Amino acid sequence: MKANKLFAALGGLCLLLVLCTACGPDHAAAEQHYSDGVALFNQGLFEECIAEMTEAVRINPDHALAYYARGVAYIELDEYQMAANDLNESIRLDPDYALSYYDRGYVYVELGMYRLADKDYTESIRLDPDYAFSYYQRGYIHYGFGEYYEALADFTKAIDLEPDLAEAYTNRAVVYTYLYMDDEAEEDAATAISLGVKPDYLDNAIAYAKANR
Repeated sequence: MKANKLFAALGGLCLLLVLCTACGPDHAAAEQHYSDGVALFNQGLFEECIAEMTEAVRINPDHALAYYARGVAYIELDEYQMAANDLNESIRLDPDYALSYYDRGYVYVELGMYRLADKDYTESIRLDPDYAFSYYQRGYIHYGFGEYYEALADFTKAIDLEPDLAEAYTNRAVVYTYLYMDDEAEEDAATAISLGVKPDYLDNAIAYAKANR
């Protein structure tokens, strides 16, 4: 999921740049560092991105998107506590930005804080009900807790929104297997394979589910 994160944020970026460049030279300088940081992120230069975002928030401590972007760069470097700190600040400054909750949910998963992740994905869905990956990630948490009907609903919604999301078909096939819905599992498995999932991986996952249901 990491590859989608900052690209998904760019839809709001142009508007922010237009609004803030008229706020004075300091804010214009902060926006330049932010813009440069986004470009560096999209080149895979995450440490350099962090440096630019750090300068942006030094100049403008209320720059929510700069904290968000720096947090996502820390995720790419597997520095999850640093990422959590920045995403907390992004949410404090802009509590209506759905992707901050989505990415903090990812951080919570990596830190083993699954119920907090569940809450963040739910908030992300409330703020942006058309973002398939929030449903997928929440579904995976439900699956991990054995909450199969809740997982089924989330994976199905993710597929409705992103019909080519192979991982959602894979995990829904496993959930169907746990629920003894083997025909549905077989259909999802075939779709997942057509989308590039390796048959051996899928066969092993389904076999494990059958052995443990």
